[in-house]
Order: sequence, then structure tokens, then C-alpha cells
Amino acid sequence: MKKLFLTSILVSILLLSSCATGPSTGTTGTATANVATGAVDVGVDQSFTVTFSAAVKTATVTASSFFVVPDLTANPSLIKYATFDSEICNADNAIEGTVTCDSSTECSFTPAEELTTETDYAICLTSDIQFEDTDTYGYFEGLTESFTTEANEEEEEEEEEGGTFYAVGGTVTGLSGTVVLQNNAADDLTVTANGSFTFDTDIASGETYTVTVETQPGSQTCTVTQGTGTISDDVTNVSVSCSNNSVYHDVTPSGTGVTITPDSAQEVAEGSSKSFTIAATGGKTVTDIIGGTCPAGSWDGNTYTTGSITADCTVTFAAYNYIYVYMSENKMLGNAVGDRDASTTICEDAYTARNLDALNCENHLALVGYTADNGVQDVPDNYDLPTNIPFAIPDDTEVASGWDNLIDNDPPLALYDGGGVPEIPDSSAWVGFFKGGGIGGACSEWEGAGAGTVAIFLNALNDSWSGLGGNCEILTYRILCMCW
Repeated sequence: MKKLFLTSILVSILLLSSCATGPSTGTTGTATANVATGAVDVGVDQSFTVTFSAAVKTATVTASSFFVVPDLTANPSLIKYATFDSEICNADNAIEGTVTCDSSTECSFTPAEELTTETDYAICLTSDIQFEDTDTYGYFEGLTESFTTEANEEEEEEEEEGGTFYAVGGTVTGLSGTVVLQNNAADDLTVTANGSFTFDTDIASGETYTVTVETQPGSQTCTVTQGTGTISDDVTNVSVSCSNNSVYHDVTPSGTGVTITPDSAQEVAEGSSKSFTIAATGGKTVTDIIGGTCPAGSWDGNTYTTGSITADCTVTFAAYNYIYVYMSENKMLGNAVGDRDASTTICEDAYTARNLDALNCENHLALVGYTADNGVQDVPDNYDLPTNIPFAIPDDTEVASGWDNLIDNDPPLALYDGGGVPEIPDSSAWVGFFKGGGIGGACSEWEGAGAGTVAIFLNALNDSWSGLGGNCEILTYRILCMCW
């Protein structure tokens, strides 16, 4: 009986000891967050601070025991949960952030990035956090507290203004100055460098936009592509491409005895060429000699195309019925022919003395060679003699179809009547040695059969252009002249 009583006392003591586990004062440690219960309009860029009712072991406050998660429940209640909610607070869903403790009673969680606007989140503290005095405050049961972040202020402003607004912009390329752009004939935007641009004024969804160039750069032209449309999102693909303006030069045509198409000054881009179509009037033939200051070009039928234009220039054309050939009025010793200017003067005087003004010639030239590189064969190149115009004597009797026809064949018999002047039947002429020789200032400089001799160009005695040796100080002949 005494043994049974002692056993009962021992069991009672053990039971009382087990009931004594927990805070000796009957209090429980708690935690309070800086976000109010069920808070809305919570800032997206703030930290979350938790204050504990008693000191905690800060080593137990870590990213795995204090974190923030999006509230993934189907219908967030936005209430303060009294204890830890494992359904919501899954650490695998936690957003990135940093946990710090300023003291043993205050710790903070700072998100790595701004939270999303108008989104539900939950602050989670797990029971892994421990109080320093568990005898007094027991074990932390955890905490789950939900909140909603603030709305997007810009979107709200746009909605208050009547809808969603979007930006209009794009890219400028090739710019080397300043260009002023407009959207919908307003909202001027000055751009001074290549790259992206955006107009200051956004456009309401559903409205149209039209990007144009208001002011071009001084030496460039900018062109807009993909510059119009209807707003449904931000526009970033407007393209403004700028390029240097072309430099233009005036090419001015003129002519004698011809019609020219086009017949007025033409603007031609630098480096380009210009074509003119030429037609002779009055049965004339257009010359192949082009005057003026434009770079030499080429013929294609009756169309002439200049060379590459680099400055303002002129181009002149002419058409003639014939190049006329006639003899000088008087015979002269070979050493009296003189130089080129002197022989040309002899021809001009003969033109006047023979009353040939009706031929309307503007150019005169003696068909005489002077040096090895200024022989008869060089006359067209050296003195701009047209090679495609027919030759005739003054009575319009044609004697050759052109320069080559005149020189490469035997002399036309018509030349022997004195070049159309019947009173001069004996019509040989000084020209130098064959077609390549020359006449110098003294007989000794002439190229011929020997010293003191010279070949006669036009030889009436044997119907040839080739030489008949003669002493320049004794023999007298005329000069064969040309005019056109």
C-alpha cells in the first residue's frame, strides 16, 4: 500500500514538469511588419521592415526565413495571417532581395528590383527565426502578411485624359547638319546627330501620326519613310534618311545654222553629262567640231553628248553647206609665204579681193604645212577644221565629200580652174613636202628633194598632191586657201 502511494506521487510530479514547458511568464513573442494589414497602394520601390517584440537571434533571420513572394492564392484575402502560411510562403517562389538586421529586434528585406504595380505580394517569416530568450518568449510561430502594390501613375493619368497614349519616334541616318522634324504638322523636334529620336508629345491610341521634315539641313535632303500610321503601341520604326545634295552646273548650248534640242541652258548634276540633238538648217551639214568650254564628248548619229560636267560651261554647234577652197590672188615666191598667221592673212585678203563675201565664211586657213608636227595632215586637229563637211569651189561645185576624201585621193580637176576662178588656169600651190612636210622661214629650212627645193602640194602638171621639186627663191606659186 505504501509503495503504490509513492508511485502515484512520482507520476504527478512528472506530469506537472511536462506542463511547465514554455514561457514562464505566459507571453508569446510576435513580429510586426511596416506594411499595414491588408495594405493597398504599397510602394513598388520600398523595403519591408519587421519589428520583433523581443530580441531574436539575428543569425536565424536569413533569406530562407524572411522573404517576399507574389501571393499565388487563387483569391487573395489581403488579410494579416496570424501565423505562417506554408501554402503562400513557398521559398521557391521568393523574389530576389537582401535581408539585413539593424538590431536584434528589427530586420529588413530589400527587393533587388521594383515590384510590379497593382500586384498582390506576401511578407513571409518562417518559424526558423528564434528568440534569444525562449524561456520567456517561447518559439516564433511565423508570419504571413499580404498586401497590394500601387497602381501605375502614368497609365492612370493617360486613362484620366481619355485613353492610352504612345510615343512616336525612329532613327535618323546620314545626317551632317541640323534637321527639324514634325509630327502631325506640330511638335517640332530638332535633331543634330544620327541615332534614335522620340517626339515630346505622345499620341492617343487609335489616332494617326504623320512624321515630316519641317526644315532640311543646309546642304542635304532628308527623306522620311514609314512615317505614317495609326497608333496602337509605341512607334520606333520611323526612318529619316539624309544624303548630300547634288551640285548642279549650267550647260548652255548655242549654234550657227542648226536647231538644238534642248535649246536653253540645262542644269546638270556634277559628274554627269548632257545630250543635245542637232539638226542642220537649209540643207547644211552639221560639223563634227564642237566649240565652247564643256569637256569634249561624242556623237551618236545626230545626238551629241558632252563629257563629264564639273563646272558651268558652254557648247557650240555649227552647220555649213561647204568648206570652200580657193586660190590666193597672186603667185609668190616660196619664201614669201611666211608663217601661219601670214599665210592666213594672204587667204583673207584673197577672199576680199575676189569678192567671195557671199560664201559667208567666218574662218580662213591656208592649206600649208609648216613643221613635221604641223603638216597638212594635222590641220583638222590643230585648227578645228571640220572633217565631215563637203568641200566645194566658190561656184558651189562639190569637189570632195569631206577632208579624207579630199586628201586621200587625187586632186579634183575642178581645183585646176583656179579654185573656181577661171581667169587663173595655172593653179599649182605651195604647201610643203608632201602632206607631212613644212615650210620654214628660209628656203634652207624647207623639207624637200634637197637643200633649196620644196615640194609643191597641189601639182597642176601631174594631177597629184605629191612633190615637184622647186627652188623657193625662184619659183612662184599660189596658196590653196579654205574658208567655212
